[in-house]
Amino acid sequence: MIDANNFKDVLIEYATSKYGDKFAEFHDKFYDEFPYKMEGLDKKLYFKNFMDWLIFEKKLPPMGKTIVEEYIAEHPDMDENTKQKLKGTKEFIASEFIVISKKVLSLKVKDRKTGKLYNSIFQVNIPGIGINSLLIGRIHPFGGTYLFAGAFGVHNSPMILDPDIMMTAYEEKMIRDTEKLILSRYSKLTAILNKYPSQWVDGICGELSLDTKGRKNIKAQVIAEKLKRDMPVIFASLPEKSKEVLKILLNNGGYVNYGKLKDFEDDISFFWIDNPPTSTIGILRIKGLLAVGKMPLNGRMYEVALIPEDIREEIKKIM
Repeated sequence: MIDANNFKDVLIEYATSKYGDKFAEFHDKFYDEFPYKMEGLDKKLYFKNFMDWLIFEKKLPPMGKTIVEEYIAEHPDMDENTKQKLKGTKEFIASEFIVISKKVLSLKVKDRKTGKLYNSIFQVNIPGIGINSLLIGRIHPFGGTYLFAGAFGVHNSPMILDPDIMMTAYEEKMIRDTEKLILSRYSKLTAILNKYPSQWVDGICGELSLDTKGRKNIKAQVIAEKLKRDMPVIFASLPEKSKEVLKILLNNGGYVNYGKLKDFEDDISFFWIDNPPTSTIGILRIKGLLAVGKMPLNGRMYEVALIPEDIREEIKKIM
């Protein structure tokens, strides 16, 4: 299965098997066209930079297709979701990006030219990159997130400080405070929602096409009723990876230590109406299907992800 971690390896293997003996020829032939020449790169990084451009951006004669497009054409049985992710890799954005926040390999970056924010990930942890770093390079989409391509420059300067960094730090603190919510294996959805900030309850209402006006406890009841009544439709709308998360929780009694979901994205903002979560776990959260909080286990408090007890059976029936 092709995913964000292996798709480059798959495409490099394909390109090598098809054009490996022509790479040197391609380099000499297309050198003047290559737009991402950077001073100071060693040979390995330079070659990586050139290969990313050659595979994803350069249309090769005589077919007039990129290597990615050739790969897609030669694999007609590829599922549509993977095909669309690979097609999306041609949408490159070259700019200067300020790191607004960092969580392990996940970065929120801001394009200095447009002011637009992007959720991005690295395949490996790169020392020296943190909040307020300036990354000069290019990104492209792969599914719901963005990846950096080739080599890029890194600058760290206190003179760059961006106001979005302060706002993001505020949001992250509010999220951490909310996730201190004490849960038990029997926690019901309405009880959880009544302890949520209004920004999250209204976000769930908006996601489920419910009225955001009125008292929070009334909205909590309406959300719970909506989920129980329309669970088959809501479940069917979920991405496969989000369904996989629910399966993991159900197989463990409805909740798991949050660390066991480390392979699934959970990027969220605090203001769910303006910025509804689109990550794998975030989608479950804004639909009211999953909550993150603290639970006492074996005499200690652990961070957990939990399916509320009163909608657990509804999901079980469908799965």
